[in-house]
Amino acid sequence: MRGDTAAAVEIDTEMSAALLHEVKNPLALVRANIDLLELDDAEDAHRKRFDAIRRELDRANEILTEFAAFASAPQGETRECDLYEIILEQVMRYAPAYSVGDVFRFASDTDYALFTGDPARVSMVVSNILKNALEACGANPLITIDIYSDERGVYAEFRDNGRGLRAARPDKRFSNGIGLSICRKIMAGHGGGFEIADAEGGGCVVRIFFPQA
Repeated sequence: MRGDTAAAVEIDTEMSAALLHEVKNPLALVRANIDLLELDDAEDAHRKRFDAIRRELDRANEILTEFAAFASAPQGETRECDLYEIILEQVMRYAPAYSVGDVFRFASDTDYALFTGDPARVSMVVSNILKNALEACGANPLITIDIYSDERGVYAEFRDNGRGLRAARPDKRFSNGIGLSICRKIMAGHGGGFEIADAEGGGCVVRIFFPQA
């Protein structure tokens, strides 16, 4: 594998946790005070401003939460992994909320796809892709997953029937820009790639790539 995965995605966890704590506490305090102010001021014009402030605070909190999940994720050992197994595990997390067979469809018969990497970090990438695809699809989601390999390495493509990139920039498509940045950083740490584009016929396609060990 090209590069050292652990070194490429390393973050000072202790420092990150301290920073997140210092930022999230005042955000929570500001939001609580907005709620109190709204109780004292019921005018519609002011209520709209309160709602706008609350939305931005919630977005900031979401960004921090996503970064915290990345920063606190255990730095696993680099080893041989099965990409199909990782993807299937993340798909099955949605079984309680979705009819998995109707929402997620595997386009190929591949039941294993081996690469060398950190399975915990790759699971974060796959989870992020699926989460954002479902959010973009609306009421009738369909996500087609194609796993294949060639002489260069192992690939996985995720195609959805949601709004494409013309409706939202890639960084906006991924809830917040940090989610996209984290996915790209993890894949770069594996010497691989992360691509996102409009799919033919509508929707979006995300492709991840892992080089041959």
